[in-house]
Amino acid sequence: NVGDPTGAYARQADGLSKALAGLGTAVAGVLDQKKDEMITAGKTAYLSGVTEEEIRAKGERYTTQGYLHLQARDKVNNWFTNEAIALEESGKKLPPAEYQALLGSKRKEVLDGITDPNARKVAVAAFEELSPKLGQQQIVKHNEYNKVQKVQAFSTGLSGVARTSSDVPAGDGPLKVPPVVVDPVTE
Repeated sequence: NVGDPTGAYARQADGLSKALAGLGTAVAGVLDQKKDEMITAGKTAYLSGVTEEEIRAKGERYTTQGYLHLQARDKVNNWFTNEAIALEESGKKLPPAEYQALLGSKRKEVLDGITDPNARKVAVAAFEELSPKLGQQQIVKHNEYNKVQKVQAFSTGLSGVARTSSDVPAGDGPLKVPPVVVDPVTE
């Protein structure tokens, strides 16, 4: 009877609903696996030197997504490497607040070059991971640089004060210094 919810019709409908739900789960699993494979193919294409235009020409959304994600991460990694080198050369001379402002402007330049919103999220996450490392390294390098500068300034100051008698010019003042070095008398 159709009107009887406890009858065979209700059991059939319930069985059909469960079967459809199971089929939906299976299809979703297959699609997720295919999506992951396409993302990996995009990343592999980036590593293989395929251009972005070639990837986009294929029209595969997830392959393009994988390509752009790895490209964004690579841009941030290159930025980090270049900044670590610059830190050794000149970044250590800047006060930490100025250095942080400089990093912020360079970070913005890199992010401005990433137009895909999902790839931009990947880049932002990479910056969040790497920027604090640069900040910490800069503080240590800046302190080391300041220490060396202070030691050099102190040494330069001492060398200016510690003059020997041979450095003092002969003059007509109250202290007469002979124009030639006189050996000490020992008796």
